[in-house]
Amino acid sequence: MRLDKAISKFYNVSRSQSRKLILKGSVKINEKNIRDISFEVYPKDFISVNQKKIEYFDYIYIILNKPAGYICSRNRNEGKIIFDLINTNFSNELSTCGRLDKDTEGLLILSNDGDFIHNIISPKKDIDKEYFVKLKYRIDSDINNLAQGVFISDDEFVTAKRIDILDEFSLKITISEGKYHQVKRMFKNVNNEVLYLKRIRIGYYDLPASLKLGEWIKYDREQIYQKILKIDAP
Repeated sequence: MRLDKAISKFYNVSRSQSRKLILKGSVKINEKNIRDISFEVYPKDFISVNQKKIEYFDYIYIILNKPAGYICSRNRNEGKIIFDLINTNFSNELSTCGRLDKDTEGLLILSNDGDFIHNIISPKKDIDKEYFVKLKYRIDSDINNLAQGVFISDDEFVTAKRIDILDEFSLKITISEGKYHQVKRMFKNVNNEVLYLKRIRIGYYDLPASLKLGEWIKYDREQIYQKILKIDAP
């Protein structure tokens, strides 16, 4: 990998900033100052910037317990962003495996592995997403419509794979499509309103009870494929 690209990626700066650091003499490879931005570096090399070692990374897999009030975007004009919760040298590399609304809490997966993300979010893969829901109005017989399928727009027909009623106002619902605001729109279709929404499971992985809001866990490639999909990593 070219040195300017490596510094940009692993030191979490722009490509132009990485070139300035290199040309200024702030970068060392194996204890030697290197000012050549096209210098080739390898994982075995020891790289430091301003005497601070930088860490290599390849594929990254993060489980985040998303708090309400954060958006799954990098547009700060819309509010606080989830990537600020993962303040590391690899946060700029991450994308979300499906988004959660600003006011929705719970399980969010982030990665820089495009194939893995596709496996999670593609409707064709039929990966379960389970939510805990609190409703404004009492649950009535209309809830059965969600299991049979409802239109949330003129051309979007969705179905609840499973519904577990907990009490008069709360339940768990499992879906796999992942349409925009899908759970909220489904309950609107049956004349109810979601007051609180939390994603608690994706695939075979349940949000750990010990993981507090705003906290995250990093897994390696084999671990995440086993935990989410119960298959070996390709």
